[in-house]
Amino acid sequence: MSKGRAWPPSRIVAVGLAAVMVIAVIAALVPGETEVHPGLAPFERSGIVDPSDLAAAQLIEAEPWSVTSYVVVPGQDPDRLLEIDPPTGWAAPASPVDELDPHLPHPWPEDYIDRFEQPFAPHVFMKNAASFCSWLEENPADRASIERLAALLVERLEAYLEPSIGGQVVVYRFEREYRSAVLEPGWASAYANARAIQGLLVLARCLGEDRYRDLAADLTGPLTRSDPDGRPRSIAFVTPDGYLWFEEAPLVGHPSPMVLNGHVTTVFALYYAYEWGHPAADVERTLLGGMASVKRYVESFRRPGEVNRYDLLDPPVADYGPERTIRQQRALHEITGDPFFEHMAELFEQDLAASRS
Repeated sequence: MSKGRAWPPSRIVAVGLAAVMVIAVIAALVPGETEVHPGLAPFERSGIVDPSDLAAAQLIEAEPWSVTSYVVVPGQDPDRLLEIDPPTGWAAPASPVDELDPHLPHPWPEDYIDRFEQPFAPHVFMKNAASFCSWLEENPADRASIERLAALLVERLEAYLEPSIGGQVVVYRFEREYRSAVLEPGWASAYANARAIQGLLVLARCLGEDRYRDLAADLTGPLTRSDPDGRPRSIAFVTPDGYLWFEEAPLVGHPSPMVLNGHVTTVFALYYAYEWGHPAADVERTLLGGMASVKRYVESFRRPGEVNRYDLLDPPVADYGPERTIRQQRALHEITGDPFFEHMAELFEQDLAASRS
């Protein structure tokens, strides 16, 4: 199996997918009464579980969800991680340092620092990890400095991990409203685990550090493990019609919103785990299950002539990043070879154009 293509000789600064911000996701959705999309079930607990429950976690040996017959296309970069560069003017310290934040290519979002007092955001973790590797490729003499910055960055990530079914989850330690629900401090998200997995695997790939690959596998675990009582899992669940969904906003006691961006980003993270991580049959099976779910549900996100919906709760809320939806469908075409996803990209593109005319 291919372990990814060589680092390209030149890059462009990636915006869009790499810059998607979870805080903008939640802020864009104003509280209000919502209705559930047919067939969706509520989560029964938060992302964090009692450590005594961890022994009950079981690997899914059978396939309780629908999978595809895709042959995963190797050597792709669906979230364009290998195109992320530090901003112009940034440089690695001349020697290893003891402080992380003053030396980050991409600072933590101001809202996270000023409003939430949380100096960590998963999407920015991923961007910094990719930027460190980009810099190292062009400046190999700075390896010691980059290795130290990477270690400090991963230490920061580890400060925001909590045990969950099958491994660990990244947590947000602030409260956020989502529609008519509230995400209590300590909420977990498949999107957050996905961005952390991506960043860790980029670092493992460029630095040759298996410990980063090991941690990525630990964060992949909650996506591939099942609650033996059949309850919805912390950041993923099987829909009533038998499809696996990775939830960006697991609302305890409320209908699962089924956020498209969070699910697709997690599919991409599993693709990187399949390509760059430790070989694991459950990762491939979970990846195929996630791909099948996009094909099953993506048409439900379409609103002909309008911007696609952000989730599947009613009333519909327009996606704040419709261009991202189009790019994601094209990236799915790249990693599956299925022309269905290119067709969906074209439809979303036509709808976006119509909405702006």
